[in-house]
Amino acid sequence: MKKWKIAAMWLLIICILSGCSGVRAKDTGMGPVGTGPIAEFINAPLLDEKSRKTKSPSQPVEDRENRLVVRTENAAADFTPFSPHGRTERMLAALTGVTLLGTARGGEAVTAGLTGQTVAFGDTDYAYSGIADVQRNGKVFTVTLCEDIYFSNGVNLTADDVIFSMYVLADPSYRGTCAFSQLPIRGLKEYWGDLQPKWERILEAMAEGKEPVGEEFGISQAEYDSFTEAFRTAGLAFVEPIVSSCTDNFADQYSDYVLGVSPEELRSSRGLRVAFAEYFWGYATGRNDAGLWEETGGRTYDLSVERPTEEDFWNLIAARHRYDVGDGGINYEKMGGEDFFELLEEQMEAVCPSLFTATGNKTGASSISGIRKTGLYSLQITMTRDVGTEIWKMDIPICPLHWYGNEQAYDYRGDRFGFVKGDLNGVTRSGKSPLGAGPYQVIKAGGGTVLLGASSLYAGGLAATANLLLAEDPKQWDLWLTDGEAEGIGIGTERYTGIGFHVDRVKIGGDSLSDASCDLRRAIAEAVKAFMTGEPDGLWARTAPLLVSAGFSVDGIGVTGSPEGAPEELIIRVYGTGTPETALREAAVWLRERGLPIAVEELPSAAFVRSYAEEGSSDVWIMQTDDPWRTGAAGLFSSEGKDNVFRLASEELDRLLARAAAEPEPAEGYRLYDDAAEELEKLCVFIPLSRETWTLCLSDRVDPASLPADMTDNYAWYSEAQTLCMK
Repeated sequence: MKKWKIAAMWLLIICILSGCSGVRAKDTGMGPVGTGPIAEFINAPLLDEKSRKTKSPSQPVEDRENRLVVRTENAAADFTPFSPHGRTERMLAALTGVTLLGTARGGEAVTAGLTGQTVAFGDTDYAYSGIADVQRNGKVFTVTLCEDIYFSNGVNLTADDVIFSMYVLADPSYRGTCAFSQLPIRGLKEYWGDLQPKWERILEAMAEGKEPVGEEFGISQAEYDSFTEAFRTAGLAFVEPIVSSCTDNFADQYSDYVLGVSPEELRSSRGLRVAFAEYFWGYATGRNDAGLWEETGGRTYDLSVERPTEEDFWNLIAARHRYDVGDGGINYEKMGGEDFFELLEEQMEAVCPSLFTATGNKTGASSISGIRKTGLYSLQITMTRDVGTEIWKMDIPICPLHWYGNEQAYDYRGDRFGFVKGDLNGVTRSGKSPLGAGPYQVIKAGGGTVLLGASSLYAGGLAATANLLLAEDPKQWDLWLTDGEAEGIGIGTERYTGIGFHVDRVKIGGDSLSDASCDLRRAIAEAVKAFMTGEPDGLWARTAPLLVSAGFSVDGIGVTGSPEGAPEELIIRVYGTGTPETALREAAVWLRERGLPIAVEELPSAAFVRSYAEEGSSDVWIMQTDDPWRTGAAGLFSSEGKDNVFRLASEELDRLLARAAAEPEPAEGYRLYDDAAEELEKLCVFIPLSRETWTLCLSDRVDPASLPADMTDNYAWYSEAQTLCMK
């Protein structure tokens, strides 16, 4: 063998031993480097290392002298921190736990919590801190945890707790409020295989008219029977407020028109009340030519001898939405705050918890390749595409593996993550008192109250107030967040009520986005805003130039001529007596008196307003939406958006939305969303009229100076709970 070949062979051996990744053998003790099998080999000691750091458990005591009472609803400590529902559970989760990132006042994700990050809100810069730094390099996110974070029982928080929490939230059986599994994490779909919760598989089969029972489905007859009974019971509870609301609101005015009976007769008959609700909710067409009551499914009744039941009504709803329990399905029909899946979940937990476990023929990969532990306090998340503003989905609760999971079932290198894949019953339904690394911990709970004590191990420092008592309707309280009219600190939420336009109907000529079309919509919006604010004086002087710009001829009092391609009639459909709805009615009358062809149709329910808007037969309506610029702008406003009830198709807006979603730097992504919002305002598609406002009321015992400045729905009083104190 020639000398150069021997040298080459030795060089190859040296490269293999040193990791063959540009890392010298002598560097292997410097910490985690890179990803992949070679990197895991180099980092082997770190992957297996366990934290030996502990602290004495925090032992908070009840202190009646240094205690503040928080008025709230549903005060119970039996929630799961992996999926808190409602404002009270979110509050408890924030007070007792920590999340990987954090959220700034404007909704931006805090990615440098360990180092410290400053984010502007309005004209003020605010500093934020947290438990980790998240650095991006292309599609790879490196997470570095603070090494001195402790759960309230003294156990050190490490990367294993983060990985455990991520696998819970990414499990095929998880259904909750956390959006972590919506991230494009490499290997996530391969990990799922075809596993899905049993209840979900049953619903899909029911939609196809099948009964998924047997070994091939992984579902027993007892589980199927338990689910159908739970589904029925939840459905009847879901329908009841619809029936009651229709009777309460429309009986006096419409009972004779719809059913030919008096209001008293209607109220005295359960079957007539159900039929009445079916009609108003669009599930019955009324009496047919034969005098029989006819449901939309074709079934008929002779109301003198037979009447529909709540179960008949519920079956119609379930069948129409093909057993889809989401907000776009069955939940679309809800009356008030009655969430169908929450009702169903409650029933399933009571009768058959095994329905939450996952089943399928392809169990998928044993781990998620894009989630890699690189050290005791570090890990890497690899995406399949660029992620910018979506990084907020990585702001997950970090829950202790030793408390909610099974440490004996956790072996990172053995692809075991603290629970059985597809079965979260022992994790999210553990029944344990909440345990986390937040500023407070639960001392006791019961009778509609939860007593929290300040944790001495909280990294942000010992809370100034020793105890917080969360109570349902207490006689005396110190803090109360209400959406009613009250004196206190106003906190604006990101929910808007405004005017929606069908742009392909409210236009001039063939171009729905022309200046003329936009000015026509802007003139209507100007009139509605004037009546909304109670300032109609001088309205014609403000509206006439817009109509002229749209091509109308006007004089000093109204429209004298319409341009070619103007709408022959504008249909405004409205329900309710709120200020925006009243303003829309008044504006429609005012515009009609000035020569615009406008017809107003009163609808029997808000569900009808939504339905007509979705089918595209309304021109102008009042609608509500959460702030779309953080979560759902593409769905509402892009040409391919699933919720685009406006029929909007703007290439420029599509471009801005696509760029904002793909922008790797969140700050730049939010700037692009601001540009998109400005473009949308120019097109006059959705015009906000009001913003939902919450008020934080305080007793005279609370020091208002100890509360965070500029609180928002993203950054509440409990975001800095450790600073809250008495005067």
